Amino acid sequence: GNLFRGSTSNALEIGHATVMKGGPRCGCGNTGCAEAVASGTAIMKRAREAFESKVETSLKNYEKVTAKEVFVEAEKGDKVSQDILNDALSYLGITVANIANTFDPDKIVIGGGVSEAGRIVFDKIENEMERRCLKTIYNHCKVEKALLGNQAGVLGAAALAILESK
Repeated sequence: GNLFRGSTSNALEIGHATVMKGGPRCGCGNTGCAEAVASGTAIMKRAREAFESKVETSLKNYEKVTAKEVFVEAEKGDKVSQDILNDALSYLGITVANIANTFDPDKIVIGGGVSEAGRIVFDKIENEMERRCLKTIYNHCKVEKALLGNQAGVLGAAALAILESK
């Protein structure tokens, strides 16, 4: 097949699809984008807000809080961390379900920092897909973790450059 870029080469920026009405502002200027509510950066931002608030959370035991600490503390039973992850991973699942329902793919590959957290991420995506996808799409579409890790973008750009030079 052919790579679809759209008329301005910005097609399929799914991270900038609105998934939360009235949500936090995204770097793109929109509010409620998937990136603004479901990315590692979004998880870290919510954790910092909790850290600076009066709420009781084990996140306050860290000097610097990132998404990784939120996953660790959620696993240990910290309610605030669990709530942050539940929200973020629900929005990630909604985003993936929207992709599945729109494109009816055989497979969706998830990469980036959040995917490194393991089974909890993919279980939540699976739950949201089961709730939100057409049954035939849900039964057919597989969701997998990217194998190329943080190098995927660089490798993809290199592959595209090679393909376009031919």
